[in-house]
Parts: sequence; structure tokens; C-alpha cells
Amino acid sequence: MFRIQWDKKKKIIASTALSVALISGVAFVSQVDFGTLTNSDNQSQSAQVQAEEAILEYTGYEVQIDGQLVGYATSRPEAFRLIAEAKTKLVADLGYEPEYDYSSEVNGVTDVDLEPTDTDVFVEDLASALYDSLDEILVAACVLKIDDFVVALEDEASVEEVLEKAQSLYVQDDSAITVELAQDEHNPLVMKPEVNVLSKELPDERTFMTSISGVPMEDLEASDDEFLEASVKEVVLGQDVLVVNSYVLEEEIQDVDTAVEMITKEHEEIKTYVVVSGDVPSTIAETNGMTTQQLYELNPGLKENATRIQIGDELTVMVPEPELYVTTIEDVIYTEIVNRDVVYVNDSDAFIGSYEVLEAGSDGLIEVRATVTKVNGTITELEITGETQIIDPVTEKQSRGVKALPVTTATGTFEVPILSYTFTSHYGYRWGRLHAGDDFAAPVGTAIKASDGGRVIQAGWDGGYGYSIEIDHGNGYTTKYGHCSALYVSVGDEVSQYETIAAVGSTGNSTGPHLHFEIRKNGKALDPELYINP
Repeated sequence: MFRIQWDKKKKIIASTALSVALISGVAFVSQVDFGTLTNSDNQSQSAQVQAEEAILEYTGYEVQIDGQLVGYATSRPEAFRLIAEAKTKLVADLGYEPEYDYSSEVNGVTDVDLEPTDTDVFVEDLASALYDSLDEILVAACVLKIDDFVVALEDEASVEEVLEKAQSLYVQDDSAITVELAQDEHNPLVMKPEVNVLSKELPDERTFMTSISGVPMEDLEASDDEFLEASVKEVVLGQDVLVVNSYVLEEEIQDVDTAVEMITKEHEEIKTYVVVSGDVPSTIAETNGMTTQQLYELNPGLKENATRIQIGDELTVMVPEPELYVTTIEDVIYTEIVNRDVVYVNDSDAFIGSYEVLEAGSDGLIEVRATVTKVNGTITELEITGETQIIDPVTEKQSRGVKALPVTTATGTFEVPILSYTFTSHYGYRWGRLHAGDDFAAPVGTAIKASDGGRVIQAGWDGGYGYSIEIDHGNGYTTKYGHCSALYVSVGDEVSQYETIAAVGSTGNSTGPHLHFEIRKNGKALDPELYINP
């Protein structure tokens, strides 16, 4: 900073000062900081300078920045004009007004051989000296602001690419999505992204495709795989998204892919919690700073089986929330199963819960057209705009057992615990481990029957078995029913052979809907095929 520091020792008679100057060749008179002078200071000190300059005829004025000599000017005003010009040049070169932190001195000299520094060179050297004095250098950047979240990118094109890539996570059809930055009409320093959609047209003819079937509309999940055809009509960014040209530290600028991950949380891991002794849903939720309802929403089925959680179970307690919310409105086409009607004929010789197909029927199929609203890929609204019948359903005829179930004691024989299935895996060793039962593949919800009568000794979540049931038949034998989607009995219940106890699912360590069935004798696993009645 420029600061006047008057040397009281220089208030000597003029002849003495002049003789000293002639001997030394240099006379240092003043060090000026215009930023610290008051008007009265300026007047009195200026008069003092003029008085001394009237006595001493200076050949020039040297300029120092942070103690380093930069060059010589013809006059003090010229020196300060050149410093101001150097600052202007530095601002033009940097693109912004930096925060200076330097000291400068302008001193009169009486060197008879002194030649003033070339003006252009002087300004260049001064600008360079001022640049070297800066604590930090900023670079031009384009800052993307989403509510309170900010990320700096190299330029406007990078911002547009980030927003396009972020949206591509949720827009996966053939529609072309582009983003352009437009000047905000109310603020010339701010730009706002505009999303442009070039939609494809959906076909007018029926698709006659059945790759998506049996999915109730209320159970639709966030996946475009559910739709045979989809066309994005509109894309809306859900928050206040702004873009500002600014200056930041170079290390703060992110590349496009990193910025996409930052605003979408695409690769962040879901946080899980391992159940310990004494845990119940409410304490788990409190421990992890959430409500019990939020815990239930993140863990489907937990609310219905809250009393059956086991030590070691893993629960989802936090899902990363993205910074950017993208709303898409799509026209879609999908197919949906129309379930067949079933008429029953009572059979007094068959036990209750037993059914047999007398005349096979078949499900129908309809093509559905709808408008779907999604937020970050999750369906929030579905409005049906049209339905077309493709295949008519055919009514099925079944016999239905009405004979009372036998007593709940064991019969000593085992029946296949599921009526309609595909046999997919046998008892035996595979990959070095014992597969201790048989696997029966069937659709989710298919009824599971007790293979023999007995008492339920386990019902709930059981690690890799998922939701499962174990029955003690009272004669050393037990049976196990794993990967269920629903359990209809509880520990302590007495069940009879053929009684429905659960529904097929794919919980636990399962690769698809099926029943894992085991028979054990005194705890030792047996091959079910050797014990089940053919």
C-alpha cells in the first residue's frame, strides 16, 4: 500500500540537503500511499513535498513493489498513473479484479544519468510485479447452482453436457434431449437451462407384444423395461437451477463425469444397518436419524413382519438423495394380463385346499396406452388414455376339495408342498456346498402347502432362506419352506397336511421366484425326492 513516511531528519537547511544529494546522486524524499491519506494530510504533506521539490531538482522517480525496483518515471503523478494503468492491464488479463496485498514506494532521485523507463515496458513490468504479489490466482469458470448446491465447470458447454448426461439416466428411449443456456431476462449475470425434447412418435397399430404382462398398474415400478414403447414429451428440472460465469480456484473446477456423479449421486452406496440384539424398528429408526415410517418405506415387508426381524438382518436406513430432480412426462404403451375367470366344481372326496383343473382356461391380454409422470425415473402418476383387447380370456373349470382336513398330527408321509411348479434344482452338492433341498419354481403368490401335519417351530426371516417356515412333525422329522413372499402361520400353530401355510416368493438368497423345500431327520438333511410320495 502507498504510505507517506516523512523523514524528520530531512528538515535541514536547503544547502545541506542539496550538498548531500549531489554527493550521493540519490535523494529519497517520500513514500506515498494514496489509499490512507485524508484531505488535510494531502494538503499539508503535498505542500511539504512541493517545498522540498522546490529545493531539489529530481531527475526521476523510482517505483518499488514489495521492495523490488520496477522502473523510473518522469514524475510522481506519472508513476501513480502507470501503476493504475498496470492494474487496469492486470484486470484485463485476469478477467476479474483481484484482492491486492502489496506495498509500493515512489521515491524521487537525482541521478544525472537516469533515463525514464519506456512506458509500455514499465506497465508490463508493473503488471507482472502486481501479479507476483497476489496470494491466489482465479480462473474463469461456469458455476452450476442447484438450490444451495454449487459445482464449477470449465465452460458453458460443459454445464450443458452435465445436465444432458444427468437427464439421460432417466430418459432412456430414443427421444433426443438437449440443453441450452439462456440469459435470464431479469438478471444479466445469470443463465437458466432450457430443456429441448425431440420426441419420437408412438405407433398407431397394435404392438401384439407380451414381454410385459401381469403387472398391475398400481405395482408399476420405475423402469422403462416395463413399457413396450415410450416417448418423452416433456422434461422439467425440478428446482431453481442457475448458471453463472464466475472466477474460481483452478482446483475447484470439476470434469463433466465427476459433476454428473455429484448431482445425481449415481455411484454412492446405499447405507445399511445390521440388526443387533434388542433392536426393534422404532429404535433402529431413531439410531439412524429417521422416522419409523421412513424405515418401513425403504424396507418393503418390514412393517408386516416387524416382530420377526432376526439378529444379523440387514436393513436399508439411507438412500443417497440426488441434488438434481428431473421430471419427465411420457406417452407409453404396455400390455397387461386379463386374468381368466375360474368356475369351481366341489369334490367331496378331496381335502379342503385341493384343486384340480378339469378344463384349462387362459388369460387374456390388453394393450394399454397411458401418460406417465416420473421424477428421477420413479413413477409418480399414471393416466390411462386408451385400452385395446388383444387376446380374450378363456374361463377355466376346476374341481375344489371340500373334505375336512385330517388332524394336525403327522401322517408319516410327505406330499409335494406345491401343486403347480417347475422342478429346477435337486438335493446335493454344488460349487463345493450342500444344497440341502429341492427347488420348485412357480409364480410369486403360488400357495405352499404343509408337506405333512405338525407344529410350526419357526416362521419369519431366516438369513439366506428369506421369509421361511419350519414344521416339526413330532417324529424326528422337520420340513423347511424357504424364500416365501408371505407367511400365513405363526410359531406354535398346529397345521395339517395340505394346509396352505405360505406363498411362493424370492426373498433371501434367491435368483427368482421358487420354493426351497427341505426334509430333515433329527437335524440331518435328507434328499426330499426319496421321501415325497410320487
